[in-house]
Amino acid sequence: MADNIFQKIYRGAQELFSKDNDNFQGHTVVPKKDLSNLSRILTGAETESELQSKWTQVGNPFNGLDASNMNANPHSSFVQDWSANYQTEKDPVKERRARASLEGDWEVPEDAEGPLDKASTIFEGDSGFTKDELYKYGANTGQIESGYKTRVQNGGGPARSYWQVEPDTALDLLTNSSSLFGPKFEKMFSGKYGSENMSAREGLSLMSADEMSKILEEDDDLGATFSLGTYVRSRQS
Repeated sequence: MADNIFQKIYRGAQELFSKDNDNFQGHTVVPKKDLSNLSRILTGAETESELQSKWTQVGNPFNGLDASNMNANPHSSFVQDWSANYQTEKDPVKERRARASLEGDWEVPEDAEGPLDKASTIFEGDSGFTKDELYKYGANTGQIESGYKTRVQNGGGPARSYWQVEPDTALDLLTNSSSLFGPKFEKMFSGKYGSENMSAREGLSLMSADEMSKILEEDDDLGATFSLGTYVRSRQS
């Protein structure tokens, strides 16, 4: 009975590992001759010690792989940046959820495409960002933060827009990172928020948190701009 079991194990292993010229998914596996030896041990034909000199070294299935890249996710680099500089908590659970939200099929909705294009134009070249990189950052952020399904933070929080910008974050950017909001920003927003004697940045910076929250919910251009401004600021020395 035992011999039959061992022979079945051998045949199953042989069928699995003898395919593709002794390679399985590109990695060296147990050679066929070693499977024959294994069968002889299992069936009692020879002992392991008698065959020790005949065994060839089995290839490591992880040979040549970088352990740091195991379970690699194409969005991992962005998610790490989002976690450290946007979400700021570096929470592994939230990072896993963020990566999961970026997998599969999803698209930036039409009403977010224009705002992302404008925002990426404003900050193009700042902190080494290209326009394409900025657009992708904004697109991914919207997908993670809201799935493009709501502009209001769940649970009654103050964050607004597809990109869930906190009013306090927007006001801090305007006040303490004013250099980010130069001529391109003014060209885009002075008609809405500036005046004859005040720039758009200055006008926005005087708003209360409640006022800023309301504006962020209504103005996708502004929401996208503050969202990308957060990443741009994080790369400044």
